Amino acid sequence: MAIRTSTRSPPRSSASRMNRSGSVTAMTILFELSSDSPRVVERSRQRSSRPGGPHANRRPSGKVCCKTMGKEADKAGALRAGGEVSRRKSASTRPKNQAGRPTSAELERRKGRVIEVATDLFVAHGYAATSLVDIARLAGVATRTLYQHFGNKEALLREVIFARDTGAFFQRPPIVPGDSVRATLRKTAAYVIDVTYRQRSVDLMQLMIAESKRFPDLTRQVAVATFSRFRRSLAAVFEGMAARGLIADADHGKSASLFLDLVLGSTPIMAYTAWEPAPPTALELDEKVDLFTRGWLRLD
Repeated sequence: MAIRTSTRSPPRSSASRMNRSGSVTAMTILFELSSDSPRVVERSRQRSSRPGGPHANRRPSGKVCCKTMGKEADKAGALRAGGEVSRRKSASTRPKNQAGRPTSAELERRKGRVIEVATDLFVAHGYAATSLVDIARLAGVATRTLYQHFGNKEALLREVIFARDTGAFFQRPPIVPGDSVRATLRKTAAYVIDVTYRQRSVDLMQLMIAESKRFPDLTRQVAVATFSRFRRSLAAVFEGMAARGLIADADHGKSASLFLDLVLGSTPIMAYTAWEPAPPTALELDEKVDLFTRGWLRLD
């Protein structure tokens, strides 16, 4: 009896099917790396993405070693990973942008620069003839920066006017604890004349007088604020003399107001209108101090 030998191949196990599927996937990767044709890449992807299609059991054409293709896939992955690491390293070593958000100190410096430029332009050309574009250009900032930090031109003018009403501008007179009453008041009188006749003070007061009809409330507010702060600085002088026992403890605010009226008199308006720009002489200040010391303080 003749034994018929079957030529059919035994059924493939699930492991064999997985190896074939892995071969197709590896082939896809190899084709993607080596082929210049996008059609080849697309066909390989379609073949690997259809496990149940009509070509699922077809062997890939050509003799391709799965082990070799696996090595090629590993090499491709390593190349991609190396490229990613290289890009990250170059990004980390790239110089950082130093033009970030400015610090508070830089903002204050820019604000001071803007106020300085705006003051010069307002004094030289007047309020109406000065534009925010001119101020921004000379200050080295963008026009939108002025709107963000100051608002409109009127608000910037207020900043300019009130910038002098600061502790730095109205520092107390340089009084030495061992000075006498007359020496203290003489230094205080010189301080009053110095502040009043500073060129910046004269410029700003002339600017306010010129714009008083346009901004009457601003002129009144500035005058009241300036005089009040000036008087407080002088009242501190009288308080210091009373604390040392040089004068009686009285209304030092009133003493400061009377002293201001006596020392200044009509000199501010004469200076601001350029009628008589020269300040009082040293002899005139001595006479005013003597009159105040004997008349108000009743000291010989």
